[in-house]
Amino acid sequence: MIAEDRPLGRGVTSDDSGGLGFGMKWNMGWMHDTLLYMSKDPIYRKHHHNDLTSHFICFYREFFIVHSHDEVTHGKGALVGKMPGDRWQQLANLRLLMGYMFRPSGKKLLFMGCI
Repeated sequence: MIAEDRPLGRGVTSDDSGGLGFGMKWNMGWMHDTLLYMSKDPIYRKHHHNDLTSHFICFYREFFIVHSHDEVTHGKGALVGKMPGDRWQQLANLRLLMGYMFRPSGKKLLFMGCI
């Protein structure tokens, strides 16, 4: 079972006393912060690296799915449209995002409309 939980909720995937016992949970904060970072022009990203690193502290305490369906549904559009620059730069940034998404631990999930 997959829980849709806020990023800092702890014990969601734990069977310990006080844990909820879900198999996985969405890491929606990670995806939101990562998209916020990736939507910036690359020249300005150096001032926003904390958007990428803030969620790493809890990556190994829970079992995550790192990509949220909320980012491509409800009229939000495909991920490529959220990238800065011309079409070539948007596709290059999308490849970078997909590679970065597959780096952390957790299950990977892609939806129609991601690309």
